[in-house]
Amino acid sequence: MKKQTKLAAVFLIIIAVMAFSACGAPEETGEEQVPYEIALISDTKSIEDGAFNEAVWDGIESFVEEDPVSYKHYMTTEDSTRAYLKAIEEASKGGAKLVIAAGSAFSNAIERAQDQYPELHFLLLDGQPCEEDGTPSQCGDNTVSIQFSEEQAGYLAGYAVVKEGYRNLAFLGGKEQPPVQRFGYGYVQGAHAAAEELGASDLKVRYAYLDTFEESDKVEELAEDWYSDGTEVIFACAGAAGRSVMRAAEACGGNVIGADVDQSRESETVLVSAVKNIEAAVSDVLWEYYGDQEFAGGQSVLLDAENAGIGLSMESSRMKHFGKSEYEEVFQKLAKKTVVVKKDEVQNPEQMGTKRVEVQFVKDLETD
Repeated sequence: MKKQTKLAAVFLIIIAVMAFSACGAPEETGEEQVPYEIALISDTKSIEDGAFNEAVWDGIESFVEEDPVSYKHYMTTEDSTRAYLKAIEEASKGGAKLVIAAGSAFSNAIERAQDQYPELHFLLLDGQPCEEDGTPSQCGDNTVSIQFSEEQAGYLAGYAVVKEGYRNLAFLGGKEQPPVQRFGYGYVQGAHAAAEELGASDLKVRYAYLDTFEESDKVEELAEDWYSDGTEVIFACAGAAGRSVMRAAEACGGNVIGADVDQSRESETVLVSAVKNIEAAVSDVLWEYYGDQEFAGGQSVLLDAENAGIGLSMESSRMKHFGKSEYEEVFQKLAKKTVVVKKDEVQNPEQMGTKRVEVQFVKDLETD
């Protein structure tokens, strides 16, 4: 059921993308100064990545279609807390009331900004505020953080493809950030669990981080090399770079597991996707903020199997042997916590004790 707006006034909806230079300064656009109440800040070249950032944007758009509020995308091109804080400053000057920071990279910037801008409200996705050294800190009264159990989604993906019959697997993560790492750790553990049930012991997982979330020819070439060397399925947790993996799969007859959202429309090579309920989470926060005049400041929320925050895109699955009944059985084990997946305590994917799965951790890839 759709909620009704309680706003006394609405603004013209204007979608604008503002690029920042390497030092974080905005480009001159000459556009009329309009207050943009909702500010999305990302650290990728485009929000149209077919994955995480696009899902966040879709969550904003699904809300404003019902309750028109002005919104804008601020993009940084430098991976630094300084550049992220500059983007938040520009959003504040632009009239922001609610700043949505898309990704764990913003954890330190939000930790600082929540004190520097007490008049703003912050939604941090995929992370929680932290000190510069990575030590977790508290959400301020003006901040909500939402995290997802990527390790559970990854577990489901690994379990499913092994049950489907695949044995030579791979994981390609984007940047080596906690959400991406958890996807990979869960993937290996799920593959191992399925192998134990099947009595199989010949599984391999080639494992690497790309240090990018962007599409590139080098990512495509790397994936082609892996497919040509016998890899059957690559779990691509790499934002827009996943499209490069999909092109390689199309060229080589390989398969892909999507990440963050249902990526079945991106390529017919996508068997299934390990999804997070990103769009609904963003939309719900906006409805509470604008519709109910409420904001759950000071809270860090975890969305997992128990509250249907993660899962597999079984409605669009192209798997032939792993069906909905098997999926529901393993999903309920996670929801009821009869199966607990290791996550942040893992330091190295080769050292998870998955004896039935041989993990080959490939480091220092050249993908720029």
